[in-house]
Parts: sequence; C-alpha cells; structure tokens
Amino acid sequence: QLVVLPLPIASIGSGTICEGQTGIVEFSGTPGATVQYLDHNGDTQSITLDATTGLASITTPVLSTNTIYTIQNVTSATTPACTRMISSQTTVIVNPLPTVSISTTATSICSGTSATVNFTGTPDATVSYTVDGAPTTIVLDASGNASVTASVSSTYCLVSAASNTLPVCSQAFTNCVSIDVIPLPTVSVSGNTVCEGLPSVLTFTGTPNATVNYNLGTTAQTPVTLNAT
Repeated sequence: QLVVLPLPIASIGSGTICEGQTGIVEFSGTPGATVQYLDHNGDTQSITLDATTGLASITTPVLSTNTIYTIQNVTSATTPACTRMISSQTTVIVNPLPTVSISTTATSICSGTSATVNFTGTPDATVSYTVDGAPTTIVLDASGNASVTASVSSTYCLVSAASNTLPVCSQAFTNCVSIDVIPLPTVSVSGNTVCEGLPSVLTFTGTPNATVNYNLGTTAQTPVTLNAT
C-alpha cells in the first residue's frame, strides 16, 4: 500500500512593541515539524513546533527599529521527512519612545503679569509633570504642542511622556523651568512746609534701587533713583 504523507505547514506572526523592548515571534503549523527561518540578523535558525499544539515562539533581542523574521521551509517529523518551501514573513513593529521638552516665555515676570510654559514633543502624548512638586498631566495636541499659564513663582518639572499608541510607550524626563514673580515697586513722597519763595525738600521712600519718575504740576522732572536702603 502506498501512503502519501501530506506536506507540513507553518505560519509566523508577531506584534508591536516599544523601542528598547524585546518582542515575541510566534510560529504555528504541523505538530512536531521543524521550521527553518531567518532571524533579525538574516541568519538561518530553526525551531521545532510543539508535538501537540503545533506552536512555538522565540523572544527577540532588544529592538530599536522594525525587524523582519522570515520562514524559509518546514520539515515534518514523519518518516520519511517531508519538506515544504515557504516564503512567509512577519515584521515586529517597534514604536518609538515619546519625547517632550519644556520651556517658558520668561523666567522672571512682574507681579500681575504671566508667563507661558510650553510643552513640545510627540503628538497626542500625555505629559506628566509637577508644579512645585504637585503632580499633574497635560495632553499634547496633534501638532505636539501644549501650554499652561503661570502667574506665581513656581517650578515646573517634567516627569514622563506616554504615547497615544498600543502598546503605550513611555519615557522618563527630568527637565525643569522656574518662574520668579517680582513684586511691583512701591514709592511714597513727602515734603516740608516752607514760605513762598523758599526751596522745599521732597523725600521719596520706597523699593530700594527703584527709579521714580515724577512731575511738579504738569512738568516732568529728572527721575530719581532710590538708594539701596
């Protein structure tokens, strides 16, 4: 009696990972068959499928770019062994880590005004940061930008950025910007009482080193700079 053995079959698949991670490449097919494939370096490797489930898998090295694995052939565990030539491949998709930077339109502002803290990075990423140590988040827009307004002295520090992808990829950051609010200067003026035709002394008191502009009547006078005390 002539027995014709069927040719073995095999397929390959993988998923998506984040940059800097390892991935899983999965093989399936005829139970017990040996699959010959090309790895991430293009080198020939082999793996034997489980004798019951027909499944097997490998863990990739840490990857930074999309990487292709290709099946070349599959050989059955029968006697005689039967081999099928196969050209099937899978690509391990590697999502890049999100990025973010922080900046401010001014590091010192006057009381009553404000500065803008700008976040720039990967579009749609969620940025975690702190304001004087208190945690909060902001989502970058489709152009990769977001901003908040600061009107009090504070320090803004990045913590991390998380991508809007599956899987979610994240990266830690430590950059900070600080904003200092300078109080508005104060000044008061006093004078003595004199008789008509005699000179009077004006005394200005206020913020040390401030420059005071003043008028006598409607006539502008030479500015006065207060001393350091």
